[in-house]
Amino acid sequence: MKKKVACLSFVLFSLLSDPIGAQQFGAGVVMGFNASQVDGDDLAGYHKLGLHLGLKSAVYLSDKLDLNIEFLYSERGSINPDGPEKLKLQYIELPVLITFMDWLSDDELYYRLHFHGGISIGRLFQTTLVDQSGFLEQYNDLLAKNDLSAVVGFTYKINRHWGAGARYTGSFTKLSKGDGTDLLPDLRGYFLNFRVEYTIL
Repeated sequence: MKKKVACLSFVLFSLLSDPIGAQQFGAGVVMGFNASQVDGDDLAGYHKLGLHLGLKSAVYLSDKLDLNIEFLYSERGSINPDGPEKLKLQYIELPVLITFMDWLSDDELYYRLHFHGGISIGRLFQTTLVDQSGFLEQYNDLLAKNDLSAVVGFTYKINRHWGAGARYTGSFTKLSKGDGTDLLPDLRGYFLNFRVEYTIL
């Protein structure tokens, strides 16, 4: 037991005292907007705009490779640009991404291009539905609370702290299962994301 405590103390002391070890983790904040749509709702196009904001963390796996975990508030859904129909979906998201970095800056302190890929776990916690036609109303009690999505995207770092980027997210899981007919088809969500981020560490 004493040997385990001694080893653990040595590791912690090394991480805290070694500047290289202290740089194995990063954190930041993100903010932006989603342009989303729902496949199957007869409202084509990425017309529904919504907030996208939260926190991000990074584990530096190697010189050019990071593991990123984010905690986000995200608004999705669909909207009819020519009418009152609207489906607003509010999610808490947990993306887990691998980031590959390239194009070293002139001062060699950071990489300018970051390419992301991974999955995102989402939890639907609030729905707002406006529907005069009655089509979307049929799904009101059928929407899935949990979502699993694929995420791909990139970030361009303006400097060591600030960056701007874009992502595409498409759901593996169905937002709602229909009855197998054209009158009540399956629903599945997609969205584009445009955001800025500030890296604190």
